[in-house]
Amino acid sequence: MVLCTCCQSELTAPTIIDGRPYGYTCAAKISGGKQARKRKFVPCTILKTIVPNLQVLVEYDGIKRREFINHSTGLPGLAKLIDGQLLMPVKR
Repeated sequence: MVLCTCCQSELTAPTIIDGRPYGYTCAAKISGGKQARKRKFVPCTILKTIVPNLQVLVEYDGIKRREFINHSTGLPGLAKLIDGQLLMPVKR
């Protein structure tokens, strides 16, 4: 049984860095690999319904876009409803 040097979890396919075993996620942290991009959420306004229960026109960050309704949340696109305010993610 091989354990990760960082988090002590059992490894099935260890990555060896400087002679020590690491799991996939810990190896990415140690070697400065990919990091998750954080999205910034900005306020959004629904301007009009284009197709009922399917598509709406929204405006955020000075941009007007057509967004499809996410039927699992009932909100446009990747929007989130936080404290009663509709927010859309933007990449920064």
